[in-house]
Amino acid sequence: MMREDQARVLRSKVTVKETKTIAIVSGKGGVGKTNVAVNLGVALSLQEKRVLLIDLDIGMANIGILFGKSSKSSLMECVKRRESLQHAIVEQSPSLHFIHGGSGFAELTNLTKEDVMFLLQEFQFFY
Repeated sequence: MMREDQARVLRSKVTVKETKTIAIVSGKGGVGKTNVAVNLGVALSLQEKRVLLIDLDIGMANIGILFGKSSKSSLMECVKRRESLQHAIVEQSPSLHFIHGGSGFAELTNLTKEDVMFLLQEFQFFY
């Protein structure tokens, strides 16, 4: 006998938007990952796609430099303070936003389970 899924009713009330995630990674620094991400983000936003770029370079997140904009807060600062990622989101255009991961935040490699759960909850509600 199959047990009824307790979350079935809740899931039926939630509208899920299709979201795609693209990770641009390399084992070596200085190869142009941020440039590729920014150019891809701009190209997608010009196709009227909603784009959120998150620069998670733990050594030198520089997405703000490429866009010529600074942020009030970084992703790591939001995690540490448990404040909404909305504080860290910078609007480049109506369909293109970015979050600065922070510079020199080795803590990104040592997130706790609570930190990860916080981030997952925050990302769930942006797009």
